Amino acid sequence: MRPAATPARSSQSDVVRLGREPTAANLSTGSGGTATWPLARAIARDAAQDGPPACRLPLEQTCGLRLAEDVRATQDMPATDRSAMDGWAVSGPPPWRWAGDVSAADPRLVSLSPGSAVRVATGSIVPTGTDSVVRAEDAMAAVDGTVCLRDGLGSGQVGAHIRHCGEEARTGELLVPAGSAITPPVLGLAAAAGRDDLLAFRRARVHSLVMGDELITHGSPGRGRVRDALGPQLPSWIRALGGDEAGATRLSDGPDDLPNALHAILCERDSAAVDVVITTGGTAHGPADHVRRTVADLGGHWLIERVAVRPGHPMCLARFDDGLFMVSLPGNPLAACAALLTLVEPLVTALAHAEPREALPVAAAGDHPSSLGQHQLIPSTVRSGVAEALPQRGSAMLRGLAHADGMLIIPPEGLRAGAAAELLPLPWAAESTWRR
Repeated sequence: MRPAATPARSSQSDVVRLGREPTAANLSTGSGGTATWPLARAIARDAAQDGPPACRLPLEQTCGLRLAEDVRATQDMPATDRSAMDGWAVSGPPPWRWAGDVSAADPRLVSLSPGSAVRVATGSIVPTGTDSVVRAEDAMAAVDGTVCLRDGLGSGQVGAHIRHCGEEARTGELLVPAGSAITPPVLGLAAAAGRDDLLAFRRARVHSLVMGDELITHGSPGRGRVRDALGPQLPSWIRALGGDEAGATRLSDGPDDLPNALHAILCERDSAAVDVVITTGGTAHGPADHVRRTVADLGGHWLIERVAVRPGHPMCLARFDDGLFMVSLPGNPLAACAALLTLVEPLVTALAHAEPREALPVAAAGDHPSSLGQHQLIPSTVRSGVAEALPQRGSAMLRGLAHADGMLIIPPEGLRAGAAAELLPLPWAAESTWRR
């Protein structure tokens, strides 16, 4: 579960140095109602405190989600003594009289008298009276029906090899607390405990509205046209940031296209088909920019109208009365990716009752001058804990980001070479990348 917000005050520089995200009450906005970059992430996270309700799902549909309930043992685990090896369940010292076989699927609770042995498979119920299980490779059956240890093995070398009743857990014991991530081993543990389903918080469902008359989806762009570099990315970004793609729609820049598409999504909200809408472009104040008018006309409420960060300044976040969120990305590709990390990640992770990834401590490789009261997010690589800014990092460029390990966070006052800094890792960058 998300921890409760702390009342401690944090400065903007504290946030950059230590990776702590403040609550919305702990940071001020910049001039003109523009949110600082740390504040924007905090607002996006805190806005989703009342996310989608938990739902009961079959085990196979829960991996990667968060538990909304404790998982407890419904019975002793294992429920009876069982063999940990293929071999022989024996009673008393060798040799033993072969008294039959017990398979792993055999439910019979047979009894074993002193001086006898039964052949067992891994997972078989151990008969009453068993002293230990001898591994198959350590014993053999003779033609006269006796079971003997192989040459060179003494009885003192016989191991127990028994999984005792309740060895892993006792009835009612807490196995996994609510709020934990459902990993493959957690799912398997729940199955071993006899669970067929789990109460879990589902991922946020995200629908993309890709706008732009100038965009083409195939081939090389000609005069007056631009190849869409955002639409192909968005499904992968959504999944990587912890959401589920709920669909994508391409729109022209007509004044009615965005309002009509958003109105249709709002009308379907009874089925909770969509939790978040992402729009691309149209966040400025030009003749083809209809995002702000659409939000006002459909009764939305602005949570963030601008963010003091480069790239991505015109990103914004709105919420409608029925709980639908809309994150509007700038049209430039790198600026849009910065907005995904700034607003979409904390929003969708909080809706799923998870936490966004933390920034990692690094050292800046070079000088980064101040930026007029704004944070900067710079695509960078990391080697031996040192973040090196990449070239080709203009707001319309993706070349730098394509080779980056993450975004170096430059505070408004800038950074000197060698100074302690933080890097917001890209969601697909392996941890070994920035540890090397």
